[in-house]
Amino acid sequence: MLFKKKQSKNINPQHSEYIHKDTLVKVISSVKDGNWSSAKLAYDDCECKDLVDMWNEMIDSMYEEKKKTILDVNRIMETITTMDSVKDMINSVNTQTNALHSMSANIRDLSASIENVSYMSQKVSESSMEVKQITEVGVQNISNSIEFVKRSFDDIETINKHMQEVKEKTHTINNIVDIVKGIADQSNLLALNAAIEAARAGEHGRGFAVVADEVKKLAEHTKNSVLDIQTNLSSLQKDIDLSVEKINATSEQLGSGKQLVDSSLESIALIDNSIDAVNDTIMQVAAHTEEQAAVTQTFTSNVIDLSQQADTISNSSYGIGKGIFDLSKTIEAIRLELVNVNSNLQDKDLIKIYKTDHLIWRWKVYNMLLGNEKIDIDIISDYKQCRLGKWYYGPGSDKFKHSKAFIDLEKPHIDLHIAAKDAVIAYENNDLEASEEYLRKMDIHSKRVFELLDQLEMEAD
Repeated sequence: MLFKKKQSKNINPQHSEYIHKDTLVKVISSVKDGNWSSAKLAYDDCECKDLVDMWNEMIDSMYEEKKKTILDVNRIMETITTMDSVKDMINSVNTQTNALHSMSANIRDLSASIENVSYMSQKVSESSMEVKQITEVGVQNISNSIEFVKRSFDDIETINKHMQEVKEKTHTINNIVDIVKGIADQSNLLALNAAIEAARAGEHGRGFAVVADEVKKLAEHTKNSVLDIQTNLSSLQKDIDLSVEKINATSEQLGSGKQLVDSSLESIALIDNSIDAVNDTIMQVAAHTEEQAAVTQTFTSNVIDLSQQADTISNSSYGIGKGIFDLSKTIEAIRLELVNVNSNLQDKDLIKIYKTDHLIWRWKVYNMLLGNEKIDIDIISDYKQCRLGKWYYGPGSDKFKHSKAFIDLEKPHIDLHIAAKDAVIAYENNDLEASEEYLRKMDIHSKRVFELLDQLEMEAD
């Protein structure tokens, strides 16, 4: 046992093999308070030196174990405060989520558009079938009309032949008329001779004279009729010649037109074939559009599901970030409790604590941007009241007062707190971009502060 109740007033507790109760309470209280230097026993406290040595070794072991625990927790906090990829992850997830939401809306519009196109394609296909049927009727009518025109070509040729025959017959009639005219002239001449002979005969030739006179009248009438016939035939021949010329010209034009008609028939056949091809294409487009509409509908459903999953991931990412920060607060509370009850940490260990303190400030600003933390601007801006500030401006840093690293430390430390304050102000003014810029400035100042603290840590050795 470590202590024993006094048996006699003559026993001196300072020269006993037992530890006095008051001494033991004192050293145990020191252990409890973390005052490890006061927790050790002196040889005057107990005559049993082995017991004193064992106690002091136990205290040293406990101190080292406590210090190790503090530094381990400190390192854990350092590790946690460097887990700033959560914000990048959340930003990335938010970007993807927004993109998926936009894609989902666009896909819905596209799906509606494709369904409309599919409906219109069906209507066009139906209209195309009607147009094809109407076109087929039109092509048939045009073909019939062209056949009629071609028959008209043949009729024109027949008329032309008949006109040529009529023209030839008028020449024959004209020859006959010439013969009749010649006969009339001869009859008139004979009548004249008969009249002369009748005049010579006197009374005996009077009857013959009457006949001769009638013959003369008939000859003159015949001559006049022949002249009228010749005049009419001449006019008829001119009209026939003119008609033949017109018919020939028309026939030539119709000959050229016939070639155009034949070409038109070929073009109409091509048009009919083209309409068939267009109709087939429209039918294929309608079928493909229906397939596309079905595929798009499936794709739309998948994108909507993906968008909903992205929302879930986004919420989970926020939850992970919040969970990590809440865990860091729990660990920070443990760290502070361990640090506060251990007043005998060496300078190099305290410097590690100071660095972690400022990593935590940076971590709080970072989580403020995520909406996980609300920061008191008065506390974060007071560079003299943080643990490093109290040490820097207090008696604990006296042995570093002449160190260049110590002297240079003041400005970046102040700038670090100013940047933190500005980040909070910008955030409260809803200027997230400026707040993130001040966070980057904090990183710059922190880097310089840590470089100088690393130098002081080496000097502390």
